[in-house]
Amino acid sequence: MKNLGNTCYMNSILQCLSNTYFLNEFFHDPSFKMHLNRNNKTQGKIGEEVAAVIKALWTGQYKCIASKNLRYVVGQYERQFGGIEQQDSHEFLTILMDWLHSDLQTKQMQISTSLDQMPPSEKAWIEHFKGKGSYISELFYGQIKSTVKCTRCQKESATYESFSNLSLELPQDSNICYLENCLDMYFNGEEVRGWHCPKCKSNQDAIKKLDISRLPSILVVHFKRFYADPDTMSTVYRKKQTLVKFPLSELNMTRYLARTEVNRNKR
Repeated sequence: MKNLGNTCYMNSILQCLSNTYFLNEFFHDPSFKMHLNRNNKTQGKIGEEVAAVIKALWTGQYKCIASKNLRYVVGQYERQFGGIEQQDSHEFLTILMDWLHSDLQTKQMQISTSLDQMPPSEKAWIEHFKGKGSYISELFYGQIKSTVKCTRCQKESATYESFSNLSLELPQDSNICYLENCLDMYFNGEEVRGWHCPKCKSNQDAIKKLDISRLPSILVVHFKRFYADPDTMSTVYRKKQTLVKFPLSELNMTRYLARTEVNRNKR
């Protein structure tokens, strides 16, 4: 893919999506246009342009392509991505996923009971997507359970949030690490001071713990490589060169699943 100034951040994400087999297959089938949502903000235009880029990459007819049309359409809805300046690839990916989901959000979710009778995680999932899913939400979206537990009375309070990627810290001062090291840091829990406990009726120390309540079919992981250098007078960002090792198959996520959701995520 040809850079349009400093659009390597955009090209790298498009290359990743292009090489995601199920998404590539979906956009190569002309019938994907039947699933386009023309009633949202982007009117299906982002989905069409991403499909055009992916198909052009795989025709074998071009030595290189330039995603000018996609950049133009993206820039209409998010001005920072419409120019030739370098931007953050993770931010672009997150916004692009939301756009693609919205552009293909035409699948009515199957709801067998009222929202009030659903488990909290299921209710939060339905409410987040407003009762309509997409091929993008089926592939890439998962759900995090955030539990805050009072250290005094052990009262727990849980909330649920959907995600399209996990953004993980890298270990400090480490040249090599494993993906599991980054996942452990993310899901290990942290102390929260001054949390208002609904049972104690006062501010208490608590432990906040994250777990996965719904695994996506395709888990997208982002590593936070850039950090502000504390040894400089002005804000200067450095990049961690840590080598991250990860399995090419059979990644076991069981220990990061919420206990109440293990059975649902076995697939």
